[in-house]
Amino acid sequence: MKSKLLLFLLINCSIQFSFSQTYDSTFTIKEVCVNFNKTQYLTGNKIYTLDSLALKNHQTSNLNDILQQISALNIKTYGSSGISNCAARGKNSNHTKVVWNGLDINSQTLGQSDLSLLPITGFTDLKIHMGGSALKYGSGALGALIEINSNSKFEHDKSIEILSEIGSFHNNYNSIKGGYSNKKLYFNSLILNKLSKNDFVVTSYENRLYKQQYSESKSIGIIQNFAWKVNDKNIIDIHIWKNSKSRFIPPLTTDYPLYNFQKQLFSDNDLKLSAKWKYLKNNFVHHFLIGFVQNEQTFDKNTTEIRNYTVKSTTEYDLTTQTHIEYSVSYEQAKAYSLQLNSNPERKKISTFCSMNHRLSNSSVFLIFREEYTDMGFSPILPSLGYNYYWKNKSSHIISVNLSRNYNLPSLNDLYWYPGGNPNLLPEVSKQFEINYDLEKSISPKITLKNSTGIFASITNNWIQWSPSLENPSLWFAKNYKQVYSRGIEHNISLRKNGNIIYNFELQNSFILSTNKNTFTSEIDIKNKQLIYTPKHKTAFVFTTIFKNLSVMVQYNNLGKRYLTSNNEDLPGLTLPAIYLFDVGMSYGLKIFKRNLNIHFKIKNLTNLNYVLVQNLPQEGRSFWLTIQLSIM
Repeated sequence: MKSKLLLFLLINCSIQFSFSQTYDSTFTIKEVCVNFNKTQYLTGNKIYTLDSLALKNHQTSNLNDILQQISALNIKTYGSSGISNCAARGKNSNHTKVVWNGLDINSQTLGQSDLSLLPITGFTDLKIHMGGSALKYGSGALGALIEINSNSKFEHDKSIEILSEIGSFHNNYNSIKGGYSNKKLYFNSLILNKLSKNDFVVTSYENRLYKQQYSESKSIGIIQNFAWKVNDKNIIDIHIWKNSKSRFIPPLTTDYPLYNFQKQLFSDNDLKLSAKWKYLKNNFVHHFLIGFVQNEQTFDKNTTEIRNYTVKSTTEYDLTTQTHIEYSVSYEQAKAYSLQLNSNPERKKISTFCSMNHRLSNSSVFLIFREEYTDMGFSPILPSLGYNYYWKNKSSHIISVNLSRNYNLPSLNDLYWYPGGNPNLLPEVSKQFEINYDLEKSISPKITLKNSTGIFASITNNWIQWSPSLENPSLWFAKNYKQVYSRGIEHNISLRKNGNIIYNFELQNSFILSTNKNTFTSEIDIKNKQLIYTPKHKTAFVFTTIFKNLSVMVQYNNLGKRYLTSNNEDLPGLTLPAIYLFDVGMSYGLKIFKRNLNIHFKIKNLTNLNYVLVQNLPQEGRSFWLTIQLSIM
């Protein structure tokens, strides 16, 4: 304990002049995958990025719609109006963290974020950090970290944009966004409203057709961004996000016909605040962040409220023209209020982080150390070591390697939920390795080929799982259940032809095994078996062609078979079959009275496939969507 305390204090006291760099310390290969038009490397780790221009093609989408296009991510949606979450590289959904403008917005009780609450139209850029690079933003992202930002630009501009979408099953989306900026001020506002009845046809457990009932949802959101450039050295950014969503929990296919079904309403009210001061001087940058997140969830007349406060100080410094150092220290406090939790639990966390990026002529080395202290004691030291080697001949090449260790604290529900929570749970600890090779080649002046291949592996100890009691199967309890071995291959390839007509082909494949290596119970038959709901295969393909103001898109997604039992019984009703989905769409842009008007039309699930992502919770069949986007200024 004394040695850990000494190390913690040394990190806090000795690295107040961390390093930064005037050049971008990430290396870019553009348009590696369908939606994410750049893949970056925080030396050794893959980072998918989507900028503001690409985000405009998904203005009415939620985050889960876009993330489907990354083959290493597995999206689970609990019915058409239910919660949606994301698991990465064979991990659980609570191993994916979401960071908004520097704040961790994962629920402190559930340990995850509902992706259906995150509107794409409210953000300017999106990044998916895979592997050890997530340590830069905190612990817990054993699978991936999703970073969403609302960036400001100090340039003369003003805009008003109105967007409206109608879709099958009584879906309706409307938003208005306006902004003004000059060399000193930046102001941007968004108001959105979404209504959905979700009354599509479902197939019951007895193979009878019913129109889905009690699946309505409605949401309203307000996002406000403000920035002030005080002078060339000082910038202040303020972000406010208020969101409210209410939805009925949809019936299971086993509930039909709905003779005795009782409607259950789930409501979610969020308030997020982020204020940051940025100071720049020569090769020195300092950030000071204050954040507040309040979440109130009500289900079946039971309300849970969580308040989370964050204070964070980050310093960057260019030690040399080749060496960049960064250091941060933060304090977080979370408090939960609920009748379902014992004693209104509270969590306090102090984190310190330092990193060094050293760039050579054709390679770079990146080193991260993170240490945290909570009411559960000190975390293990969390390092990440990465190396990039890159060269050019007739093509551009990058080889990247990374070794890292991360850990994840039990959620407050895991520890204190009544009944079933276990205050003696241990944090999950994961050791990770990955290697990536990327190629970019100009086949001709108009044709570009890009190829990315990666291999990863990780071992996670003290894996937390809820399981039924042997004495009373209706009661579930949390425990450190097993050791999980995850490994896989990710492959992305794209081919683009420029000219009067642009053609773009993009294909992603992943093969992931995530198996129980050892268990802390007598269940020998689950060893070396694939985790439930974790597909081994996933494929995503998109073809896009653009001619003047017209674009056409064809999209294909394949999700492999998923087991529903820990011993992988391959029997009817105990597996979810593979899914093959086709979407098609087209967009056309024109000017009316000197105003830009864009019209989008899309057909989702073209073949009208009957499928589920979670057992007995059906997804929509074939649906039609029309979107009109008008820029007034």
